[in-house]
Amino acid sequence: MSSENIILTSKRLITPPEEVYNIEVKDNHNYLANGILVHNCDESALIEDEVFRTKIMRMLGDSDDSKLIQIGNAIKMNHFRDSWNDPNYFKIKISWEQCVKEGRLTQTFIDEQKYLLTPDEFKMWYSAEFVENPEDTLIRNEWIQNAINKKIEGKREKIHIGADIASGGMDFTVVTVVEETEEGKYKVLEIHKKDYADTMKTAEFIISIVEKYQDNSPIIKVDACGVGKGVYDRIKEQKYNVKGIVGGSSPNRETKRFLNVKAQNYFNLRRLFEEGIISIPNNPELYTQLRKMTYEKTIGDKIKIIDPEDKSPDFSDSLNLAVSEPSGGTISVFTKGLSLPK
Repeated sequence: MSSENIILTSKRLITPPEEVYNIEVKDNHNYLANGILVHNCDESALIEDEVFRTKIMRMLGDSDDSKLIQIGNAIKMNHFRDSWNDPNYFKIKISWEQCVKEGRLTQTFIDEQKYLLTPDEFKMWYSAEFVENPEDTLIRNEWIQNAINKKIEGKREKIHIGADIASGGMDFTVVTVVEETEEGKYKVLEIHKKDYADTMKTAEFIISIVEKYQDNSPIIKVDACGVGKGVYDRIKEQKYNVKGIVGGSSPNRETKRFLNVKAQNYFNLRRLFEEGIISIPNNPELYTQLRKMTYEKTIGDKIKIIDPEDKSPDFSDSLNLAVSEPSGGTISVFTKGLSLPK
């Protein structure tokens, strides 16, 4: 089927010859009808990514000619936006101009909405266009695109290893290895994902990665909250150069600007992308999570990081830990036959 964007130019009311029932499958709220997956909801954009990915998409395999039809507004940078950009989809766009032309909305109403809404809000709700970089975007899309496979030159000075520990459910333990040059530039060398539930096994896996870089005195930074505290303790017992990062602790600088260490460190990561001094691999999971990170101001006018609604940003958090500032949220540091880096 063609993937070109088209404008729907005609409509007609169909009166059913008999009673029509709205049915659903409990919990999933969807069903298959003649090979078409029907999902009862207000709109596709409001379905959580995890539900869309793990429950809806897998049902397309029930039939060779299954079709997925999504209807929604351009209000979220989630699976609905990804589908709109996917050339495999046939797309129909209906904007406010067409609604006014057909008499479904008045120009007076549209003018009122332009006055009441921000430009971005109007663009999403009435122009049916996705806002690539909403005002609350943490890391702009063009910054991320620029960083993918970016060439970073310079002599290696340090190796940073960030470990975001799975807390259960759909979470993963993600370990990111980052090289820092003498010029203060960063390059992601490796990204590993595991679904280990055992603290000891997770710690040993991280240590196996650390051993590959022992000649470079790697600095391990572990999310030491919850389950991560046990992993941190195990690595600490082995006398490796490890730091426990507690994202919810108070920032050690700009205390009036940031709510906690997580916000402080994420704005440091944001700076690396904005200044173009970081290189990341073309990893879809990392890219998607970085795109979804947002922030807001608290009542006390402090910056707070907002995680995506659908899933813990394991890849993004792991990278953030790896490049986190040396003294942010540290529990303690232990070494294994190594001097601490300055």
